[in-house]
Amino acid sequence: MTQQDFGGGDFGAVPRRFSVGGVIGASLPMLRRNFWQFFAIAFVVGIPLLVLSLLVAQLPVPGPGPESGAGMSIAEVADLGATVFSVALAFIAVLTYFAIQSAINYAALQDLHGERPAVARCISRGLATLPQVFAASLLLFLAIFGLTFVAVFAFYGLAAFMAALTGQGPGAGVVSLGAALGVLVLAMYLFVSWWVFVPAIVVESAGPVACFGRSRRLTKGHRGGIFGIVLLVFAANFGCSIAVGVIGQSGAVATAALLNVVVALAFSALSSVLTTVGYYALRAEKENFGLGDLGRVFE
Repeated sequence: MTQQDFGGGDFGAVPRRFSVGGVIGASLPMLRRNFWQFFAIAFVVGIPLLVLSLLVAQLPVPGPGPESGAGMSIAEVADLGATVFSVALAFIAVLTYFAIQSAINYAALQDLHGERPAVARCISRGLATLPQVFAASLLLFLAIFGLTFVAVFAFYGLAAFMAALTGQGPGAGVVSLGAALGVLVLAMYLFVSWWVFVPAIVVESAGPVACFGRSRRLTKGHRGGIFGIVLLVFAANFGCSIAVGVIGQSGAVATAALLNVVVALAFSALSSVLTTVGYYALRAEKENFGLGDLGRVFE
């Protein structure tokens, strides 16, 4: 990366061409100088999910029980309810993640523009874009859910076809592993292609459908690098989670629980900053987008 590949605001250099090193090299200093602002934004926006998660942790685990009037045991009814609740909680988690990203995207854009992020203003902006983010998150959630169903159906259908054709199909474990890997690959492809759909909403006021097409156009040609960034963040997050788990197993349960919250919020902030800087670099490279153009975001 050469010096001409960077532009500069009041607080540091930002990449004018997309590269893994350029995006990470601009994001980490931004995260350091605004860590408490970003953390406060992530904490405030994430409060509903944190409270809900704590309530879920207090729920008793259902055990065997008598039959209910509908022919199902009380335990089976409880298990079904827990499954539905888990799906709802997963969607709330997805929505919260992208709501945090929306608010921190705006904060990171303020930093790129040479301003100190204002926590209240960033949260307000995040809430203002929440309807579009909610609709887009719902579409993303349904796309992944539908993808999972199709992949599982396809793999088990293929296994049944092979069994009917040859008299011996692959084992259930092999089929399940193949379906899981297929879902993982396709979901990761969608995630990488749609990596900057939230900045497209925040900066360009793109609609909940148009934001995905916008993201696909911007990420085209750089999806391998984006995958590398996502993989590095995942590896770092995984390593921190293991460390926190070791602390919890040592008996410091309350400390581990607190650290889990801190780690989750810190990585939400990091992912949001990386996405914002990546979005700026992609537009700077493909559309000659500059720091001066950011002024329109704050009008």
